[in-house]
Amino acid sequence: MGKNDFCCAPNCSNRRNRQRNIQFYRIPKDKAVRRKWLQRIRRKGFEPTESTRMCSQHFLGGKRSMDPANASYLPSLFDHSHGKSVKTRITQTSRNAGSQVDDVPKVKRKSSRAREQSTVGRPCPVITKPNTYWDKCLPSSNTLKEHDYVSVQADANAQKMAEDNPELIEIIRELQEKRSEKLCSFYTGFPNYGTFKALFDYLKDAAATKRNWRGGETANKSHFSDRFQRKPGPDSKLTLEEEFLIVMIRLKVGLFQKDLALRFGLSEATISRVFTSWINLMYIELKDLCEMPDCESSEKAKQFGRFPMVRVILDCTEIYTEKPSSLQANKAIYSHYKSHNTFKYLVGISPHPAVVYVSRAWGGRASDKHITSHSQDLIDALKPGEQVMVDRGFAIESILLPRSVELVIPNFKGQGRSQLTEIEGKMSEKIAEARIHVERAMQRIKMYHILGNEFKLSMAHLADQIFTVCAFLVNFQTSFLK
Repeated sequence: MGKNDFCCAPNCSNRRNRQRNIQFYRIPKDKAVRRKWLQRIRRKGFEPTESTRMCSQHFLGGKRSMDPANASYLPSLFDHSHGKSVKTRITQTSRNAGSQVDDVPKVKRKSSRAREQSTVGRPCPVITKPNTYWDKCLPSSNTLKEHDYVSVQADANAQKMAEDNPELIEIIRELQEKRSEKLCSFYTGFPNYGTFKALFDYLKDAAATKRNWRGGETANKSHFSDRFQRKPGPDSKLTLEEEFLIVMIRLKVGLFQKDLALRFGLSEATISRVFTSWINLMYIELKDLCEMPDCESSEKAKQFGRFPMVRVILDCTEIYTEKPSSLQANKAIYSHYKSHNTFKYLVGISPHPAVVYVSRAWGGRASDKHITSHSQDLIDALKPGEQVMVDRGFAIESILLPRSVELVIPNFKGQGRSQLTEIEGKMSEKIAEARIHVERAMQRIKMYHILGNEFKLSMAHLADQIFTVCAFLVNFQTSFLK
C-alpha cells in the first residue's frame, strides 16, 4: 500500500494521500473477475499492473464485498453508468444489498407515447387551490402559473382518507391557514388576511372618493372642474382592494413598478398613479388614526411600569438616499454618523406600545436636538407633569422645561468623578431597558424593503409619506412588547 496510490477509473481524481476515508483495491488476478472489472472500467488499451488501484467510491455502499452474490462485489459506479455519474450514500441497507450484478443494465427512457400510455388508469393528483387572492400576483398568461411549488398534492386515496377523518381535515386546514398567514406577512407585513381586510375596510370609504394622482396639477383645484368631474375617464381595471394590495406589496417587498406592472398586467404609469394616490391617502388617514394617547388612556406594557408618567419615547433613525448632483444639497443631507447621504426622522412610541409620532424628513447632518426643537406639533401635544424618555444624545431639557415637562434620560458621569453612583447606575439601567424598545420599533419600520435600499431622489417628494405610512403600519403587526 503506497501513499501515492490513485484510482484508475476514468475521470476519477481520488488519491490515497488526499482522501483518507477512501479505500483502494487491487485489480483481481482471477481472469473471469478481472475481465468483468476491465469491461466496466471501459478504458481502451488499458493494461493494469501490480500497482493499479480502484477506489471504494465505485462500489455500491462505498465498500467492496468479497461475496460474489453481493451487489458491491463488482465496481458499478462510473461516469458512464446510466449516462451520468452516480453518487450514493453509505448506509447499512446498501452495504447489505444482496442482488447479483454481473453487468450494469442501461436505463431506457420512455418515449412520450409510452409515458402517456403508462398514466392510463392512474388516479389524477388532486391539487388544493391556493388562495386566489394572492394568485393575482402573477398574470394568468405567465408561464410560472404551470409550476405551483407551494400547492399541496394528494392522490384520490389520500383525499378519501381525509374526508373520512374530520380530525385530519382540521389539521390540514390549520396548516393551510398558517401557510396563508406566512404569505400574507411576507407580501404585506400584516400577520393575517383578517388584519389586512380590517385596515382596508377602514380606508375604503375614503378610497372610494379619491382621484388618482396626476402630477402636481392634482393639488390644483381648478384641475377638478365640473367638466373634468363629468368626464373622469375610463373606469379602473382594478378593484380598490387590489389597488391596496399593490401598494402593500410595493412597501413590504420593495418590488419595482415594472415588476408589479408585469405581475398585474398593467402599465407602469398605472402602477405609479395607484401607488402615489394611495400613499397620500394612507398618510393622512393613518396620522389621524395613530394619535398619541394620554398617559392614563390605557394599560401600559410592564417594561414601563416604573415610569407611569412617560407619554412618549423618542429616538432618531436614518434611511439611505442617493447622492444628489448639487453640492449644496449633498452638504445638507450628508450624515457623518452613517458616512452616507441620508434622510433623518424623529420617531416616537407610546408605552402601550405603538408608533405615535413621525417627524418630517430632515437632512442627515441635522442633530437630534435640532429636529426635536423644530417638531412643534409634538411639543404642543405634551401636557404639564408628563415625561419624555430619550437617549443621552437628546439635550432637550431647555425645550421641555417651559412646558413643565420632565425629561427622563440616563445620567451623565460628567467631569470630576470616576463613575456614576449606585443609584444613578441602577436608574440609568432601568431607563435603558425601557428606551431600547423604540429601537425595536424602528427595526420593524425598516423591514419594509422599500426603505431597504438607497431611496431614489426621484421619489423624494413622497419620502415623508412613505416613511410615515411604514411607521404606522407597524402598529398593525404583532406587538413587539407584552
